[in-house]
Amino acid sequence: MKFNRETGDNIRLVTGEDGVVQTGVAEIDEMMTRLGVSKIENVFAEGGTFRERRREAGLHLWYDVYAGDTQDHAETRAMGVFGDLPFINAVELIPVYRQEQSPVEKYINQSYSLAPEAQETWQAPKEEAETPYYPFNDPGLSLQWHYQNFGNKSGSIAGADINLFPAWEITAGRPEVIVAVIDGGVDYSHPDLAANMWVNTAERNGTAGVDDDGNGYKDDVYGYRWGGSLFPDSGEILPLDHGTHCAGTIAAVNNNGIGCCGVAGGTGKGDGVRIMSCQTFVPDNSKTDAYGNTIATGNTADAFAYAADNGAVIVSCSFSSTSNSYKEAIDYFIKNAGTDKNGKQTGPMKGGVVVCAAGNESSDTKRYPAAYEPCISVGGIRWDYTKASGSNYGDWITLSAPYGGGGTDNAIYSTYPTKSPNGTPKSSGYGYKSGTSQACPHVAGIAALMVSKFGVSQPDYVPNKLVTRLANSTRNIDSYLGSYAGRLGVGLVDAGRAVNYPPEMVPEKGREIYLEAFENVRINLNEYFSDPDGDALNYEVTGGNGGKLKVELEGTILVLTTISAGHSDVKIKATDLTGESVTATFAILAMDPKSEADVYPNPVTDILQVRMGKEVNGEVGVQLFNSAGVKVLDTKITVRPSKPGTIAVEKLSGGIYTLVIKYNGKEIKKNILKY
Repeated sequence: MKFNRETGDNIRLVTGEDGVVQTGVAEIDEMMTRLGVSKIENVFAEGGTFRERRREAGLHLWYDVYAGDTQDHAETRAMGVFGDLPFINAVELIPVYRQEQSPVEKYINQSYSLAPEAQETWQAPKEEAETPYYPFNDPGLSLQWHYQNFGNKSGSIAGADINLFPAWEITAGRPEVIVAVIDGGVDYSHPDLAANMWVNTAERNGTAGVDDDGNGYKDDVYGYRWGGSLFPDSGEILPLDHGTHCAGTIAAVNNNGIGCCGVAGGTGKGDGVRIMSCQTFVPDNSKTDAYGNTIATGNTADAFAYAADNGAVIVSCSFSSTSNSYKEAIDYFIKNAGTDKNGKQTGPMKGGVVVCAAGNESSDTKRYPAAYEPCISVGGIRWDYTKASGSNYGDWITLSAPYGGGGTDNAIYSTYPTKSPNGTPKSSGYGYKSGTSQACPHVAGIAALMVSKFGVSQPDYVPNKLVTRLANSTRNIDSYLGSYAGRLGVGLVDAGRAVNYPPEMVPEKGREIYLEAFENVRINLNEYFSDPDGDALNYEVTGGNGGKLKVELEGTILVLTTISAGHSDVKIKATDLTGESVTATFAILAMDPKSEADVYPNPVTDILQVRMGKEVNGEVGVQLFNSAGVKVLDTKITVRPSKPGTIAVEKLSGGIYTLVIKYNGKEIKKNILKY
């Protein structure tokens, strides 16, 4: 529950000789005694050097209160009583979150029974497979269809992926970018993760049991563990399947000749993004379930604050609940990530981005934190673009990413712990999972690539720029979604488009090219188009090659040969290395050098066009006289450098006419034959 600031500022938790915790506020202590409160504790740690920032945000006003026995619904009565107190602003049950993965999972080299996934009734059209290619030497990359799907496996469709390989041509990550995985513990010693783990060097080189860096947490070398009632809070990370699998999708080390790849795992030169393990799910040996024998600790809120205060700018959250209890924790992260205690930017992005799994209930019921508006909510697709059977859906989904499927071939391949929490050997270190839990880290990894590309060394990069670009770079897959069209977000996330600036027109260059009739010119298209990423551009040209203009393309050189005076439109498409393109239409204006005005077609049947020099831009007076000298038309037309003026003559009788053009005190006469 949350106290108002006046009361909360005065609370001082003290444990008496009888073991009862007192707040120092008599009315609260009396009420807690009456309700049988067994424990009260801060939701958020003080935060060490970030204490004042946390207090300013009001995080110190939140407390977890444990009342009576759940069997007699004491907690419900306590909510009602506390909620009526004038100095309490909010009361809600401590949420129990679950990890959002499908029960389908498999260790490599181990026998495991797979539960079949529900069959989709909608059948995707068959599309031609592509020839596979792999830019890095990790042997498991060929199993990660979710990065680049070549359509070479039965039931898959080429392109139903995150289009990662083109992105890797631009960036594969930067170590300045830290992604916090709020989840089960990450196997920080895993041979495919260790080099990309965030390391708190002050704690690693410090004294055990001492908060060496003053951040309020002891021994947090690779992150921190919130243990709830099962384990003490500690810097000791207990590696678990779910968190390790998500971490591998984000940043397994690339190009190291072993295992699999991570979306932002670098190029094998120590240049991947860094993973911070914020463990809020811990082992629960008393409970057997399909989610790795883990349980949520209820201390997730403080993990967001920890991530913000210790350098993370992206959070990956593969868990959900129907309770929206962590708004203020998420708001704190989004506002303060990437800054020091005074709000000065120290990270690659000023502010943070929170990426969340939408959940696997195949429901449109909102799940949190995904449905909290500032978060990026990730739905799931299969390897044929269709909705994954378990994925949630609705207007609260932001976008989609690969979810996996019911077997191993179409599930998501990533890292597993090589040892159990007690240190005993566990598996080969790799395996399969499916769920929006797996879709989520794909998007978190792409967000990390975006910060690597656009944020590092660019202090004006903020979360809104990332989220807007991420959404705008998605691919619309509604044609594959049947009744779920429009209910899995704006589209399928696309890494290649997200990190690539498309080509653009050089702004100071116009789109009109003035020539003389029968002239031959060579134009360098690189003077009209540019690519912010420095890519070499490939050009395609359509139009022209009629009776007025001959068009040829020699690499980047556009060759124009005017055959007669007049106007022709030529469309030019510039494409960069990732397939992004821009198209522009150029007006090619060919004038008779001996004439102040060109009039065409002549003879004419319906519309007569009048083109003048490039200095003419506005209204022009025109008159038509028949062969007897009688004026049959007196009007004004608009003539632009890029657009001729037009005169409707279809109602005139056939014969010879004289056109008089009046402009700037001049008269220009032309003879016209009307059919």
